[in-house]
Amino acid sequence: MNKTRREEYSEATQRALLKAARTLLAKTSYADVSIDQICERARVTKGALYHHFKNKKDLFSAVFDQVENEMMVELAAAASQQSDPWKQAEAAFSAYLTKCLDKAYQKIVFLEAPSILGRDDVFRAGQNLGRETTRAMLETLQNNGLIEPKLDLEMPTRLLLGMLMEAGLAIAESETPEKAREEAWKTILRFIESLRAR
Repeated sequence: MNKTRREEYSEATQRALLKAARTLLAKTSYADVSIDQICERARVTKGALYHHFKNKKDLFSAVFDQVENEMMVELAAAASQQSDPWKQAEAAFSAYLTKCLDKAYQKIVFLEAPSILGRDDVFRAGQNLGRETTRAMLETLQNNGLIEPKLDLEMPTRLLLGMLMEAGLAIAESETPEKAREEAWKTILRFIESLRAR
């Protein structure tokens, strides 16, 4: 069904607000970004902003979701470049750690979100977003005989996801992020290898 002009305008306004907020939040702290600045950059009125978002926190939450969902798309794209299931999993996990080197991603997801949205909510969001994907990758390895067939994947999934999330935070907080990424990657590779069928 074709969208009405009003629906198209509404979606365009929402996209403009998200883009403006994301650009500003990547450069400036959440506390220092005002509603006025966001509206000015998006070229919309405050009324338009409040039509789509309850407040600045709600807008930040939408930016956070957008950034995280884009990250998952990038991981899938990295995995799709490989034909071997094991290499697919490695490519996806490696792409995540590389994404954690991105300053804008670090700032929004690791350095700002916990204090704005609440550490528990951010952790749960990461768990909900990543658990299904992580488990699916391990199940693919298991179905291809690359992981012990009788191994219950619930605990390995939780541990691997926890390692990835903590690695991202460590990279974001490190004064030498490239080195932190390298160390994290070596550790994660060793963990994945420990699951390999012998």
